[in-house]
This record gives sequence, structure tokens and C-alpha cells, in this order.
Amino acid sequence: IISVEEVAEINLPHENWTSTIARSGFGVEGEGEITLYDLIKSAVRHRPDLIIVGEVRGEEAYVLFQALATGHGGLCTLHAEDVDTAIKRLTQPPMNIPSSIIPLMNCIITVKHVRTPVFLESGKRLSSRKFVSVAEIKDAKTFPEVFSWNPSTDIFKENLSESYLLNKMASTLDIPLEKLLDELEYRKKVLMHMVEHNIRDYRSVNKVLSKYYNNPQLFQRSFSKNRSGENADAA
Repeated sequence: IISVEEVAEINLPHENWTSTIARSGFGVEGEGEITLYDLIKSAVRHRPDLIIVGEVRGEEAYVLFQALATGHGGLCTLHAEDVDTAIKRLTQPPMNIPSSIIPLMNCIITVKHVRTPVFLESGKRLSSRKFVSVAEIKDAKTFPEVFSWNPSTDIFKENLSESYLLNKMASTLDIPLEKLLDELEYRKKVLMHMVEHNIRDYRSVNKVLSKYYNNPQLFQRSFSKNRSGENADAA
């Protein structure tokens, strides 16, 4: 994993993570300047599994998409009002991403600062940053939402059975879509278990997720055993 940022903000609990930071040049001609563009080009040469860019604003976006085209994983943030605006920003100057390679993105997650229907003891409505939607990128003009947040109920609506990516994955792996949906339902139970047990800081969450990915079968047996024990104690 290689992260690329202008200001160091990302802190990953991963032994194979390399952090790279842009820097300003010196003097009138900016000698020694290292831009995000330079860092992403350098990152690609290291053949990482994942490139994380703190924020894309200019020509570095094109290099990131070229990295995606060659099989590297990629994550980045981008300031935009919604998915449609984000696509327009990406395809126009100074980023200039061709519409033909926009589908190299799997999805766009929209995060907003919103007022929730939850009221505090003071009578004020609780405001917070929330994931308000997860949209899949089918092509440069089609991005169906698989998750969306309802501001009046503070509940997320999902439409996974119609997911373009899940159906594509099921076809690629030659397995029924229902098997993938069952796996997602199991992961949901793991996340709810962490919420119920106040496992919230990123190191503790990472510890649970690492155990799962290292040996899913062993984790599931252990998790099911622990859940059964909790249910017996409650009874």
C-alpha cells in the first residue's frame, strides 16, 4: 500500500504501508518540488496492490487512472456536491479523464455533513458526517445507487440484489449471486457485533478484520461459537 498526500493525514496500521508526502520547491524556480503527480508516477513503479491519494485536483488524477488501467487498486478523495458533479470534475480540465476510462472506478461513496433526525437533550438536532450514498459506476453516464441514506428516518436503504458489480463478480467467479449476498449478510453481522461491543477505534477494528481475511473459515467458526455463547448467557 502506498499513500500519496500533500499533508500527512493517513495513518494505516499495516506493515506494508509506505507514506509519501508532496513538498514545495525552493527559490524562484521551485527547485526540488515534488508534486502529487510525481509521487503517483513513482508509486506505480513500485507495483503496489493499492495506491491511496489524499485528494485529487489536477493532472495527478490522470496518472491514477492509468494505474487503475494497469491493474493496480486505487482510492482517492475528491470534493464535489454529488456523483454527477464528481464525474464532471474528473472529465474536465485540469484532470481531463477520458469518459472511456471512467468505468475503471468501481464506485463513488458520497460523504456529507448532514442534520440527522436525532435530537440532543438540549433540543438541538444532531449533525454529523455521514456516508449518504454508495453509487456504482456502470459507465460515464450511469451510476446506480446500491446504498442510500434516508434523512427523515436516519436509515440506509440497500439494493444489493440489483448490484451491477456483484452480478459481474458472480459471473466472473462462476458462483450464484445469492452466495455473495449471504457473504455480505455475514459481514454485516460482524460489523454489528463490533458496534454492540464498542469496538470502534481503528486499530481494534483492523484487528478483527485482519483475522477475518487471514482465515475466513476459522474466523466464522470462532465468531459463531462466541455468538452462541452470548445468546446462551442472555437466555
